Amino acid sequence: VNAQIFQTNGVEVNNEGKVTSYFGNDSLVSIPDYARIDNKDGTYTVVKVTDLSEEAFQGNENITGVKLSKFIDTIPANAFKGCKNLWDILASASSIGDNAFADCPLLDDWSLSSAVKDLGNNSFGGAKYLTVNAANEGVVKSAVKSGAENIIIGLSAMKDPSGGNGSSEWTYSLDNTTLEIPEGT
Repeated sequence: VNAQIFQTNGVEVNNEGKVTSYFGNDSLVSIPDYARIDNKDGTYTVVKVTDLSEEAFQGNENITGVKLSKFIDTIPANAFKGCKNLWDILASASSIGDNAFADCPLLDDWSLSSAVKDLGNNSFGGAKYLTVNAANEGVVKSAVKSGAENIIIGLSAMKDPSGGNGSSEWTYSLDNTTLEIPEGT
């Protein structure tokens, strides 16, 4: 557990395992899988880090890279919005909220795996390139509204690779679907 408890100084984690703020000066931030909480009585409690508040990093201009806990499954709306110097993030989240990485000009080339099942509006506002291996129809529609200037959408992850019924048929269909592409995209 000790190797999974290391965290950057200034990362605040509450008793429920939610990262609530970062007040440190380090440009590279590591959010641990587990955090040690001081019980203020000479004892400590270890909690699994599973959540991130919207306010924890928003607008922080010092950070350049962040590694999130492997247990954080959702990057909430506005979580890294306005982090002007952020250029690298390591996360395994399946949900990315509205404006989560908007106005992060150094994060200009993104690639999302099919593990992302939910993608918020303008989640990558200002990114030059976004490649999305869409897991479902909703992610395709959201990718178009991601705010990125150039978007490549891979649909192969929307096929049932096991064949389910013995074939590689689409599990979702975009037939007769109109995707409205925002001006400037």
